[in-house]
Amino acid sequence: MSVQAPAVPDVRQEVHDAARRARGAARGLATLSTDTKNQALRTAADHILMNTR
Repeated sequence: MSVQAPAVPDVRQEVHDAARRARGAARGLATLSTDTKNQALRTAADHILMNTR
């Protein structure tokens, strides 16, 4: 019987993927108004607070 170790996540690939998603998001956000971006930040902050209490 052979026991395999769990797969080790490829951290380098995960960081690369996150950076690629961030660049795409930055391009999309660049065209939004300041008010729209501020509202998105407030909404995100509200959700973070709701999920950390």
